Amino acid sequence: AAAAFNLEALALQLHVVVEKLALPTFVGIGIGAGTNVLCRYATDRPGKVAGIVACNPALDLARRPENIALYWCAKMLTLPVPMYEWACANVANLHFSERELTRGAPRAFRRSFRDKEGWDNRAMFLEAYRNRDPIDERRRGLLAKVPMLVVSAAESKGVTPLLSKNFAKEDAMEFCHTLVQKGHKHISHVQLRGCGSMVTEARPENMLSPIKLFICGAGVPTPPKYF
Repeated sequence: AAAAFNLEALALQLHVVVEKLALPTFVGIGIGAGTNVLCRYATDRPGKVAGIVACNPALDLARRPENIALYWCAKMLTLPVPMYEWACANVANLHFSERELTRGAPRAFRRSFRDKEGWDNRAMFLEAYRNRDPIDERRRGLLAKVPMLVVSAAESKGVTPLLSKNFAKEDAMEFCHTLVQKGHKHISHVQLRGCGSMVTEARPENMLSPIKLFICGAGVPTPPKYF
């Protein structure tokens, strides 16, 4: 059963939720793996997703530094309970900048790790994203028809100084470039400085205006320019 827990399976679960809520259409917001799941869902059901706010998106396999970081974070979450603080701190390092960690920004994030069941679920989620398959050419072509607001932030502290932390920024730029090449005419890119990858928790105030403009249809510049 564990082998079936992947991003494709999560896209199917999203479909169940959308059907249960009887949503005719919606604008989805995803961060990292969540964006990847939204993209898979949107291409499987064209017209259902009116737009995607894609935070730190990626179209391809995990880059080597990301793969190693996600592997160690997932492993840490399977450690015995006495190692809770160490595991929690390292997963927070993967998502928040050093400044945010110093100021105590990830308090709500840390609270989500209080029970062992939560650890297991998060470890499975990290492994699913680490082992993701690339979004294929057919889906990329379909994504070029979905309005996109891309938000990227790449200054997480990281699990070790030895690993590059630029993969989030590189993935987001490649995401935009690929979709523009596919003829996307409704894509905008907002880059947040001094922020880790968990942008909705660390810098929600910086996301409100771009999202509002995007939903109202006022945040779509002429491609391939980004703001």
